[in-house]
Amino acid sequence: MIHPDDRDAVLAVLPRLLAGQRVVTEYRIIDGEGDTRWLRDSARPVPDPTTGRVTKVVGGVEDIS
Repeated sequence: MIHPDDRDAVLAVLPRLLAGQRVVTEYRIIDGEGDTRWLRDSARPVPDPTTGRVTKVVGGVEDIS
């Protein structure tokens, strides 16, 4: 679960991804034990070659706690 204080910042990257920008975001989650963990999320949009529209996003998430 995304930490409530970081939810807006995480959602704010969606328009950037849809615009074709790479995004690196650091935010907190609350894990299944109730502990707070820091994550670094790197994402790259992949456009459809025929339309240019972003059809998927690839990337990875790293625990940086």
